[in-house]
Amino acid sequence: EIMFATFASFIRRLGEREIGTESLSKALQADQAALQEYTRDRLPLVWARTQINLGNALRVLGLREGGTVSLSEAVQAYQAALQELTRDRVPLDWAGTESNLGAAFRALGEREGGVESLSKAVQAYQAALQEFTRDRVPLYWAMAQYNLGIAFLALGERESGTDSLRRAVRAFQVALLEYTRGATPLQWATTQFNLGITLKSLGERETGTESLNKAVQAFQAAAVVYQSADNPSMRYRIASGIAECNALMAKRNGS
Repeated sequence: EIMFATFASFIRRLGEREIGTESLSKALQADQAALQEYTRDRLPLVWARTQINLGNALRVLGLREGGTVSLSEAVQAYQAALQELTRDRVPLDWAGTESNLGAAFRALGEREGGVESLSKAVQAYQAALQEFTRDRVPLYWAMAQYNLGIAFLALGERESGTDSLRRAVRAFQVALLEYTRGATPLQWATTQFNLGITLKSLGERETGTESLNKAVQAFQAAAVVYQSADNPSMRYRIASGIAECNALMAKRNGS
């Protein structure tokens, strides 16, 4: 029985590194075979963790495929796992599964119209933060805050008004309390970049230039790290963000 889980984990890791979907499809088959042996009645926690593995493979597969079928199935697998991985029994495992559920809902929401799945992503990340506290697991806390910011940003771009965008700004700013330039430079720069994107969107909806000016500062902070990184696409996106903010500020200032 253990052979199924070991093989599935190996193939899934291989599939995550490959471009196509062949290895991921094999991992799915292995996880599904394992679930025939690891039944909920016999081995409830092993069954639940196999459901997580299945969800992870489905989520990565769904990101590479078109459509929403695999992503919807990933949501179902994580939700099944949560039936046994409860907050009372295994709080950190519960939080990790809620975080994975949030990622699946976010990916699903980005493919769909509307805001239902994105709202559920926000709820899942907020749930994870009940156990991923800064004192207990500071980097997991920062990661969950960052993911919450990404979900709020996606939600805010579909909604009118500025409430979700402001919540995204706050989540990114909080994440930066642990994602520091010295300790985690890439995460710090990525969070600064997404903070810049959010402030730019916020500034476009507001009058004045305060948010746009803060967006430029965030983009410039991200540029410090990405200037030395082999990522020309990100450097271009940062430069474009700065230029667009400056152009809009100049227009509003009448210059």
